[in-house]
Amino acid sequence: MKKELYRASFILALIVMFVSVSPVAMAGTVGNPTATVAKGSFLVGAEIDFWERDMENGVVDEVDGTKILVKGTYGISDKIDVFGKIGLAEVEDTDMEFAFGFGGKVNVYERGKIKAGVVAQFLF
Repeated sequence: MKKELYRASFILALIVMFVSVSPVAMAGTVGNPTATVAKGSFLVGAEIDFWERDMENGVVDEVDGTKILVKGTYGISDKIDVFGKIGLAEVEDTDMEFAFGFGGKVNVYERGKIKAGVVAQFLF
């Protein structure tokens, strides 16, 4: 049990270090990073995201935005999910415009009740 806890702690520490230094981590909502949809199942949900970022374009500006998306997730296996998103998004002082995205989740570690996963997603 101690060995499993040390492994899980090490993996969690690596993920936290990567996320804290990676600008990609600011890309958007991730939710649960592990695959959660059973093989062959389909799940539909909604996401609403109000965000604020400090962006550098010669000067530091604060930028606000909103995303409203419908998300469909399909379980390829019990360890792999793929998903697609479609909806509307806006960035400060612009109109809501069409947005879409896709991605996947993979469980990379499972031992007892401890799970770790990796998420890749793109939103346009």
